[in-house]
Amino acid sequence: MNKSMLLGAVLALSLNVSLSFAQGDEKDFATHKAEISKEVDEHIKALQDHKSCIDGAKDKDALKACREKMKEYRHGNMMERMEGRKDRIDKRMEKMKKK
Repeated sequence: MNKSMLLGAVLALSLNVSLSFAQGDEKDFATHKAEISKEVDEHIKALQDHKSCIDGAKDKDALKACREKMKEYRHGNMMERMEGRKDRIDKRMEKMKKK
């Protein structure tokens, strides 16, 4: 096998690997984009529900109940984010232990 054939084989292999990684990145991007869009939609819905609750409040206690409901929603989101962070940290710790 001469150098040009070897070089051609290496280029073809690297191009094939690069294309497969690029396609994987596109799938990951599309999935990630869909997840973010879904989260934004959920947040918008929660804010619209909160506004409706405020607009429909007839007294101070009803307004306070709206605030408490939104506070619970935000607390739940914060807990989910913290769980995700904890999971990512645990995975990194496991990787570090294996090295």
